[in-house]
Amino acid sequence: MSHKGWIESVVAETVKTNGLHGEYSVKIHGDVAKSDHFASDMTFVEVFQKNHREKPIFNLILKYIPLNPEFKEKLTFVTKLFRTEIDVYTKIIPRYQKLQKERSLSLLDFVPKCYYTRETDSDEVLALENIKPYGFQLHPKEVKMDQAHIRLVLNRLAQWHALSFSLKDRYFEEFKKLHENHKVSVWKTVFDSHVGKIIEYSHKSLYKILEETGQIEILNKFKANCKCLDSKDIIYSLINEDKDEKHAVLIHGDCWNSNFMFQYKDEDHSQPTKIQLLDFQVSSLRSPIIDVSQFIYTTASAEELKNIKAHLTYYYNELSKYIEALGSDPQELFTPKDFQEQWHKYSAHGVLIGLIAPIFIHLNSVSLENETVILELLPKMVAKPEFIKRVTDIAKCFATFEF
Repeated sequence: MSHKGWIESVVAETVKTNGLHGEYSVKIHGDVAKSDHFASDMTFVEVFQKNHREKPIFNLILKYIPLNPEFKEKLTFVTKLFRTEIDVYTKIIPRYQKLQKERSLSLLDFVPKCYYTRETDSDEVLALENIKPYGFQLHPKEVKMDQAHIRLVLNRLAQWHALSFSLKDRYFEEFKKLHENHKVSVWKTVFDSHVGKIIEYSHKSLYKILEETGQIEILNKFKANCKCLDSKDIIYSLINEDKDEKHAVLIHGDCWNSNFMFQYKDEDHSQPTKIQLLDFQVSSLRSPIIDVSQFIYTTASAEELKNIKAHLTYYYNELSKYIEALGSDPQELFTPKDFQEQWHKYSAHGVLIGLIAPIFIHLNSVSLENETVILELLPKMVAKPEFIKRVTDIAKCFATFEF
């Protein structure tokens, strides 16, 4: 079957599943840039009722495992990512919405609608709502977020984590069964790939930058906060901690610029009013600090990094309020002391991802699977002024912040 034929077959199943009767037509807009999607390809599709081309009845994004042969070698890993995301859309979100209905709360509305999913031996695919026609857009990757954007993201992350906390508290056996396949973080597989080499190179480059610029006190404090471990040992130790983490909830797992879309009040894009969280492929049971630290260290501007305590306080207050609204007691599930201890324990994860964010942002059209090209580019990337400034800002925040 041709690629176009395969796309049309998925659309046909989507249309049928959603009860559209009669004839329809399809307009395929093509694929998105591969560089933004490590483990998936996407195609935009509009579906129209026959003889009514003015307004589509479905605006779809089809997200699927790349069909090219080179992916066969890592198909098992990629399949796990897709099945995790399918679980989130078909099992987790409906259960969260049921939990909200029990408490007469507004239903979760900060993820795109999912119209159809398919899991077979030959493919995995999700048909999601394309939210771009409704004014949602990505925040520019090269621009760090201000307070308005940060607070909106933290508010929704707090709600997402609170739903998991409350489900775990009120329906523990169901929670365990629902998350049987989410206990192991896929980040270990990611770190065992060339992504781990990029993190290690960035980590060592930071130390060299701090030494060469005479910031020895920052360097020593940074190393102390990392327990003098190298990047791989830090990541593996954190993943090992997950096994016995009593505060583990279902996290998003990949909180950086490319996975949030914003809708704005005005054309100057200064006041975001709505947000959509994208890409749940690496969701797993881990500390909520994994999400919060990665988000802050990869997206917050230098100025907002200085306000990190205020942002963390805001997140915790929103989390507590929503846990309470869901009928649970935040002082039993996740106290302020728990939050502080978790931050000290897990925030190094966000720091290490923050160190590679400037590299990934400026890779442009380079495929993330092209290990040879990426590793060849690394010396040039870490010598760029924007890399040096960003990782220095992160190091200063991590080394000096006292929670």
